[in-house]
This record gives sequence, structure tokens and C-alpha cells, in this order.
Amino acid sequence: MAGKRFGSFPINDRTDPRYWWYNSLSTGATTYTWAAAHNWFQFARKYSGRVTALSHVRDMAIADILQVDTDSNGNISHSMIVTDIGLGGDGDEIDEHYMTYHSNDTKDKPLTSVLATYPNGTWYAHRT
Repeated sequence: MAGKRFGSFPINDRTDPRYWWYNSLSTGATTYTWAAAHNWFQFARKYSGRVTALSHVRDMAIADILQVDTDSNGNISHSMIVTDIGLGGDGDEIDEHYMTYHSNDTKDKPLTSVLATYPNGTWYAHRT
């Protein structure tokens, strides 16, 4: 694979976890990493070189990705993006993170509510 860039379209195999692309113009095909949470997790953590794991969800900033393995079985179930941050009364400390995701077309749902939805889940925060 010398000379090829990871994530290039359309020459790469869409099932290969090293690639991440979306093509709606001709075939509507996407890579598995574009379309499924667990596949994106593998791409992000192993191949992309563009993502840093965060040690805690409270360390997230706008545009960071939060993923959950809802039943802690080793398979990532859902992905969300931080789209807003609320600051506390002093203006320095983060009071709340707001998450947006597509599965139920949800925009700016408080992270505290998201975490309460899956109390036994395993959470992964990524700096993008």
C-alpha cells in the first residue's frame, strides 16, 4: 500500500477499517467506518492518527466525539459529538456538555442526561 493515503475514495475497499469516506454522489456507498459506531472507533483509535483518547468525559471540548458501549460487551453502540458547552457561574468551569447525534435527531442534549440513559455503559471520549 505504499503511496496510498488512508481514506481515499473510490479505490479503497469500503470494508477495510483503515479507510473512512462517504460518497453520496455516484453510488451512495460509504465505508463501514463512516456508517457504524464500532467501525469508526477502530478507525479512529488504530489507523487514523487524528484522534486522541481522553481519560474522562469531563475533558471533552466542542467537536470531540463521545461513544458508548451500552451493555459493555466490547462493541461500541453509539456515537455523539459535543456541540456546545455550558459554563458555570464563574465562567471558568464547565458546567455541562451538550451532545448532538443522529439516531433520534437529537441536538444539544445535556451530557448528564445521556450518561444517565446508559448507567452500565462503557464510555469513550475522543479529541478530534
